[in-house]
Amino acid sequence: MADRTSKLFRSFAGGVISPEMFGRLDLDKFQTGVARADNFLILPHGPAQNRAGSKFVNEAKDSTKKVRVIRFNYSRAQTACIELGGGAIRFHTNGATLLETGQAITSISQANPGVVNKVAHGYSNDEWVYLYNFVGMPELGGRFFRVSGATADSLTLQDMAGNLLDTSALAAFVSGTMARVYTLASPYLESELFDITYTQDKDVITLAHPNHPVRELRRLGAASWQLVEATWAPSLAQPASAAAAVKTGSGAVAYEYAVTAVDATGVDESYPRTAVVASFSITGITKANPGVISTSVVHGLPVGARVQIVNIGGMTQIPDGIYKVNTVPTTSSLSLKRITDDTVVDTTSFSTWTAGGEVRSIEVSNNLSTAGNANKITWPAVTKAARYNVYKLRNGLYGYIGQTTLLEFIDDNIAADVLRTPPEPGLANPFPAPGDYPAAVGYYAQRRVLGGTNNRPQNGWMTKPGTESNLTASVPAQDDDSISFRIVSGENNTIKHIVALTDLLLLTEDVEWRLVTQNSDALTPSTFEVKAQSYVGCNNVRPILTSRSVLFIQQSGTRMREMSYDWEVNQYSANDISLMAPQLFDGYTIVDMAFQKAPYPIAWCVRSDGALLGLTYVPEHKVAAWHLHVTVNGAFESVCTVPEGTEDAVYVVVRRTIQGRTVRNIERFSTRRFATLADSFFVDCGVSYVGTPKTTFYVPHLEGQEVDILADGGVVGRQTVTNGKIELGVPAGKVHVGLPIKAVLETLPLTLEQFPAFGTGMMKTNGKLALRVKDSSNIRAGQKIDKLTTFNQRSTENYDTAPALKDGIASIHPPAGWSYDAPIFVVQDQPLPVTIVALTTVAAGA
Repeated sequence: MADRTSKLFRSFAGGVISPEMFGRLDLDKFQTGVARADNFLILPHGPAQNRAGSKFVNEAKDSTKKVRVIRFNYSRAQTACIELGGGAIRFHTNGATLLETGQAITSISQANPGVVNKVAHGYSNDEWVYLYNFVGMPELGGRFFRVSGATADSLTLQDMAGNLLDTSALAAFVSGTMARVYTLASPYLESELFDITYTQDKDVITLAHPNHPVRELRRLGAASWQLVEATWAPSLAQPASAAAAVKTGSGAVAYEYAVTAVDATGVDESYPRTAVVASFSITGITKANPGVISTSVVHGLPVGARVQIVNIGGMTQIPDGIYKVNTVPTTSSLSLKRITDDTVVDTTSFSTWTAGGEVRSIEVSNNLSTAGNANKITWPAVTKAARYNVYKLRNGLYGYIGQTTLLEFIDDNIAADVLRTPPEPGLANPFPAPGDYPAAVGYYAQRRVLGGTNNRPQNGWMTKPGTESNLTASVPAQDDDSISFRIVSGENNTIKHIVALTDLLLLTEDVEWRLVTQNSDALTPSTFEVKAQSYVGCNNVRPILTSRSVLFIQQSGTRMREMSYDWEVNQYSANDISLMAPQLFDGYTIVDMAFQKAPYPIAWCVRSDGALLGLTYVPEHKVAAWHLHVTVNGAFESVCTVPEGTEDAVYVVVRRTIQGRTVRNIERFSTRRFATLADSFFVDCGVSYVGTPKTTFYVPHLEGQEVDILADGGVVGRQTVTNGKIELGVPAGKVHVGLPIKAVLETLPLTLEQFPAFGTGMMKTNGKLALRVKDSSNIRAGQKIDKLTTFNQRSTENYDTAPALKDGIASIHPPAGWSYDAPIFVVQDQPLPVTIVALTTVAAGA
């Protein structure tokens, strides 16, 4: 005799659990976990619901190559999904591709191929155009084509498969518009795309890759972007020139000055411009020891005077800079000494001087200690400068003597502060050539942070606070100088990622490091140290930053780690967050991931086999639930999330095979929130039509594919797309067409508390099932996935309308079946919603 009892599955918030954990009935997660959640989302508060479908946005520019999608987020209202391809960058927002301003088409011939006419259209072959606002030739409206056979005033079009557009059998063209897809050229190769790290500040995304100089992707307007190399200098230009002269008085004391420009914030300061007293053109340089420089006129410079040498032609071994006069053979010649080591400039083996160059006198002779004596320094205005700093040489250093908004400054014996010196040009740009390009980039403490070059894999650099590119420093060091550092460790592991929480985290191939300031002081060149936190190591996949932790993929690519601060040990720990579901990771690697904050916090991870893993993640409530997502005839290759409206839209790159051709599509998951059943979207790679009821719908991107159809809330039998379209028997005004999605939820092995060992090893069966559901339709459940029972949902609705969505208890009586685990399957294989809040079964064991 079998004993019967009720079993309640009150929540599914534990997510998928490995079969290797099925014996761990002692775990809290076993009470809320599931054995399988394919295309089911696990919500943080417990329910499980089938995921929404993906809407087709566009095909990638070059489907033969992988592409990557990344996020741009200036504000909730200004966002974009950026398509990074080998050689090209495109932009998508709100499910549409960014276009240039459209042009009205003059005419399209009815021919094979059809010729599109527009005077001075400006388009070139292989560029993409979008056709819209069509009257006549309705098959063409709302489609992308490649330009072919372009002349100044006409062009032909190719579809994505490369077939010339045949318009001979189409209705006559009346009117329509075409617009070019907005595209930027890119230097990145297909093989480099997933190794790019990036960070964003306002309208600028910084891209770093060890094979390329750091670049900035800048948004200048809604349809105006530029990709430029980053510079590592002050944003302000130094004054074009500066002059110094005696204002009043006389004397033999030598004074030397420099001027810098400062922006309105007082943060960014230009390189200094040395003030010149007089300038003498060079007419020749001998190759001798010492080399003798001839000047065009009598220079009047004494031995030991400091001079500036600039713009020498040919003899490049004498670089621009400051020197001392070594000898004065004649009144119009001199030789030089280096100021760094007081050695004579020997030009014997130098290249031959060809032309050009100046000797500039930079010392003003006066005696400012005499009352009333003064020197005057002048300079021209600098664009965007709000004020200017003036420095005076003292003991070999330029010390600060004052600031002004004017274009002149009077020095009447002001003491120079050598603890405040101008930026040093020689300390800037640590990334001059291949081997020196950073692999990682981020922001911390108002500084842009870079690190991980091939030549110096454990070195890092930080700009001056409040600046993007200013890597200048001063001698002696000042608190707002740029910072450079090196992680000292036993192994030389490259900095892969730079992540800012309360502290700066530096993730390398073998160790996770934390940059901390001493006594919680501000970050300066003298107040920080780097400490190891854990010894896991990461790979190239960009980490996810959540409200209080970092999720990263460990170096092998086969596990996800959760890095958060542990107050008990005063350091960050990196715990394996994939521990409960290793079967989702074993034998695969994670190749891309992104974090969706709203409507629910989910980390999306692209697996190497093309599956998409979801992790519902709310650590403050101890929710970390895994679920698996797949798509018919497709493999996920990249993912990003972009705020759009009140939710974060999930964009994916999906590789599919259509009519024997490999395509890579940009697709966007639809919202799971809908006002009516007719608004719900549960097909993949799908499109929607909303308008005047009709029977013919064009879906050429799914040619030859079997598709699901939801028309005015009712499920239409599956059809195969033929000649780019489907036909309905009854007109409909709200239609969704796309690839089918099959969602499967499977409970863990049935446990019965009143039996010994919770019934483990006993044959069990489920009788009546009571599913508490929310906004659901086509509710199907059973003990075997191939023998499901459908809840009879229709009640008072007319048979020519869709059944109302079900809220509450759906009672199902599945066929009897005995097994040791007695799982329950819930399946949704139609383009309809289902949300399982809880599940009760009348179970029996024997």
